[in-house]
Amino acid sequence: MNEAAKKPGRMAIGCLIALLAPMFLYVAGSFAIWSITSFDNLTYARTFFSRRVQIEEVIASKRWHDGGFGCTYAAVVFTEETAKKIRTSGPDALFSKPDRSKANSAAYWDGEWRPTPMPDDSRLKAMFDNCLHEINPDYTKVIQGMFNEHGSYYSTSRTRVGVISEKTRIAIVLRFGD
Repeated sequence: MNEAAKKPGRMAIGCLIALLAPMFLYVAGSFAIWSITSFDNLTYARTFFSRRVQIEEVIASKRWHDGGFGCTYAAVVFTEETAKKIRTSGPDALFSKPDRSKANSAAYWDGEWRPTPMPDDSRLKAMFDNCLHEINPDYTKVIQGMFNEHGSYYSTSRTRVGVISEKTRIAIVLRFGD
């Protein structure tokens, strides 16, 4: 075969590579990002609460959502030893106030702890309505009770709400937003 006949075939292969390479890189990059966020989602509850409570079981964990508005949350069952600390000292003994000078200030809790039930608040109601259905259905009613009945502590910050109960030994933090 002469050189002139080979060029159109080479050009076609070159064009095909030029068209498919960006698509391959996009898919590979998306997979890498998906892998990282999936791992982050699975480990978020343990990471968020490990400095605060001794964890027995992770109920639900989601650090990232898929753009727009969505839910993030961490929920755990903690040990009886942690429940005793709450009984004797309240949740302030477990959750530090933020130190904005530190790079990891997100690891601190920045709300005041108050006894439940929580007041009727449309922002909080929207958060629960949008997020609780994503959490392990075996715990949904128990968690709703923690928010609405006496015997737990709740705290709201600018971006999230948390509830901790020594009776149920559950700690949860929810966020609904962008």
